[in-house]
Amino acid sequence: MSDPANILIKRDENDHGVYLYSHWGANTIEKTLQDALKRNLRWDDPAYLARIIFDEMTKGEQGEEVGFGISSYLIEGNVIQINVRQQTIKIKDEQWSFQEYIKLTMYTW
Repeated sequence: MSDPANILIKRDENDHGVYLYSHWGANTIEKTLQDALKRNLRWDDPAYLARIIFDEMTKGEQGEEVGFGISSYLIEGNVIQINVRQQTIKIKDEQWSFQEYIKLTMYTW
């Protein structure tokens, strides 16, 4: 049984963005995102930030056939939304700045 989750990275509110998909990561995706952002690298660059986050998502799993994906559309599962221009994270009805998010005690969906 899968436990899917997505991180949607958008340049701004008008951008369609890119989805980073984890087939098994719903219970750890928030902490994974926090760990990637704590590196404090390329917060203002959607392409590089997406790669930094995806690297954290796939840590130790690189080269595997399944488990992760990159898509222009939602595959399945919950979505964490990132707005790079505003530097905000939105999960369900809650929103934080990048700075606020990296200081949070993580919880799961």
